[in-house]
This record gives sequence, structure tokens and C-alpha cells, in this order.
Amino acid sequence: MNKKGNILLLFSCCFLILLGLQVFYIHNSYQLEEKELNREARLIADSVLVEMEHLKKGMREDSLIKHLLKLDTQERATDKIIQYNLNLSKSTEHFNQLIDQLMEQRTKGTGFRIALKNEIYSINDLRLKKELLPPETPIVLYETKDKIEKGNLINEGKWNSDVHHQNTDQSTDEYYKSVIKSRSMFELLNVRSLIIQKIIPLCVISLSILIFLLYLFRKTLKNIELQNRKIAQLHTTIDSIAHELNTPITTLKFAIASVQETTSTHLLERQVRKLEHIVASIHTVEQTTDLVTEQEIKQFIQQLKNSYPSLTITATIQFNKNERLTKQALELILSNLVDNSSKYKANNVEIRLSFGTRVELLITDDGMGIPKEEQQHVFEKYYRISRTENHEINGLGVGLYLVKNTVERYNGTVEIISGSGKGTTFKIALPNEK
Repeated sequence: MNKKGNILLLFSCCFLILLGLQVFYIHNSYQLEEKELNREARLIADSVLVEMEHLKKGMREDSLIKHLLKLDTQERATDKIIQYNLNLSKSTEHFNQLIDQLMEQRTKGTGFRIALKNEIYSINDLRLKKELLPPETPIVLYETKDKIEKGNLINEGKWNSDVHHQNTDQSTDEYYKSVIKSRSMFELLNVRSLIIQKIIPLCVISLSILIFLLYLFRKTLKNIELQNRKIAQLHTTIDSIAHELNTPITTLKFAIASVQETTSTHLLERQVRKLEHIVASIHTVEQTTDLVTEQEIKQFIQQLKNSYPSLTITATIQFNKNERLTKQALELILSNLVDNSSKYKANNVEIRLSFGTRVELLITDDGMGIPKEEQQHVFEKYYRISRTENHEINGLGVGLYLVKNTVERYNGTVEIISGSGKGTTFKIALPNEK
């Protein structure tokens, strides 16, 4: 996967995580708002129930029981008759009107639609040991015009009732004992719409943030692509210039060779060699397969000492065998690393070469060093460290790129040990087998 693909994958993962966090946060906000609104609605419902208890004054429980008992003694009393006599009585209608009025007063200005109901759901005759109230058919004492759909329990009541019933037909007194259970329930019917009204601003802000992040990412990708195209064009231009310089350099070499040797010709030869080195550093292709010998290594190090008189170069060579490394490759590595040391204010350079089961090169200087955050980029083609001192130093930013390419061509590794103002050490290891 390319760099752009990695960026897209990383952004997608981060975006999905952020989206999940936003959804989780909104979901939690929804639940908290629902809990708070139901709490407020319950307080209103409680206050209405307290007021209704004052107005009810022991409303009809005993008379209702007498009525049920009477129907029970007549046997075969139907559920419809019971509901007709209890729920549609004038007193029930009166209390329903009262509770609607109270609820309207309590919810005025809140936007709440609260349904409230008080009912008896069980009457157990202790004498007959039977349930007098038909299953799932509670006696509604009063309720709001808005009916409960699911309902939340406010409170439950349970009490014993002693009823004295005088039967005038048979001139007898009858006593009944029963256990009565009642409950009060409420429901905030428009809770969902109220929550949505409260969390809409939060949703809009969250959505706006996500859209803005997508917009910024899209713009960033476009800028990166534009910069990459510009860099690619720059690389192509530099490579083309270097290629075009080969012809005039060759012409100059023939021209210098054909004239009489003078002081000027020596100067021209040095300048032509310098041009050749610059062109070679831009696109070098290894042309020879001659393996470097110990003597050639010593000769080249001496050339480096002569070429960089401002540097104190020390070298340690341990040479057992060389099975792979060519002269051209070694000279390219050493010349570019020593040239960098010279450019970046080094005074001393130490070179250690070891040719055994592996070829190991250790080049250490006491120059300006390379900041840690820049070390991963210095091997990129045309890359130069962004610091003030570098503006005064000439270079194309290809030396370390060529070193890295050469090392990788031999399946080797290169490591940097450095820091700002602490000098630089390059550790290179290459296989030494055919």
C-alpha cells in the first residue's frame, strides 16, 4: 500500500472512532435528558396526586367493594356491568375533569403532555378466599384524557377493608374483609420530541465538526498531491539538466586534451572533474565490476586527505577478503560521506573499515550533526535539512540518497547516530559473500 493509501486508512480509522464517540456521546445525552425529563414529569404527577387525594376524601373504595360483593352474591355478574357501574359513574367523570384541570395548571409553560392514572387492580376477599376483580381489568378511579401507553409506576397502595353490609331482604348483617391493592402511574407522552428539541443543537455541532474535518482532509490531500507533482517535476528537471551536461563536459575534456598543457589547463581540468562529480552524484549507475583491493582503499583515502586539507582524516583498515564490494561503490560511499563532513563544519573524520564475513564501514565526524526528527528524511533524494546554517552551504541533497541506494543494492544496512551539535556517525554493514 502506498503512502497515500496509508494516510487514507489512518484517517478513516480515526474518523470512524471519532464518529463512534460522537454517537456514544449523543446517545448518552439522550438517555440523560430522558431521565431528567421523566424526573420532572414525575414531580408534577406527584403534586397532582397529592391534590387529588385531598379532593377525593376517601373516594368510594368501600362502596365499590359493597357493589362488587353484591354483584358477586347475585352470581353471574359480568365484567361489562362492573365497568359500566364503576368507570362511567358521574363521580368518576367528575374526578377525571378535576385531574385534567390540575394537570393543565401544573404543566403550563413546560411543554409536557403527562398522562396520569389511579386504579385499583386487586380486591381479595379474605372470607371467600377469592379475587373479586376480574383479571387484567382494574378499576380506574380517575385518569387524564391523555391515556397511558406504557406507563411508569409512581406508587402502590395496599390496605385492609372491613365492610358491613345489611341485607334488608333477609334481615341479616353481613361482614366482609378484603385486601385492596391500588397503584398510580404516569407517562410523559411527548418525551421523545422534547429530547430531540434539546439535543438538536448538539447533533448539528457534531455533524458540522465531522463535515469540517472531511473538508480539511480533502483539502490536505489535494495540497499533498500538488506538492508531490511539483517535487516530481523538479526532480525530472534536475535529472534532465544533469543529462544534458554530459555532452559539453565530454567536449571540454577533448578540447583540454588537445591543447598545450599550461596553468590554465590544470585549472580547467579541476573544474571539469568537479562538474563530472556533480553530474555523477545526480544519477550514478555502477559501470564496473572490479572488486576493491586493500591497496586501492589506502590510495583512495590518501586522495581524500589531499582533497580535503581542512579535515583531519584518520583511517583504520582490517582487510581479510573482499568478495562483493566494487571500487566504484566504496569510493562513492566514502567520498559522499566525507564531503558531507567537510560541508557541515567537521574538523575531524574517523574512518574504520573491516572486511571479514561482512563489510563494515564506520565513518564518524565532529560536525554540526543531524537532528533526530530529520534523520528519517535525509536519505530522500534532494532533501535538505531546514535550518539557518544550511542556507550558507551548497549542495543538491543527493549525497546520502546515493549512499543509501548503493547500500541497498548490496542488501546492506545504514544507520545514523547523531544529534544537533553532537557530530554524526554512519554505520554501514554489507554482506561479503558471492
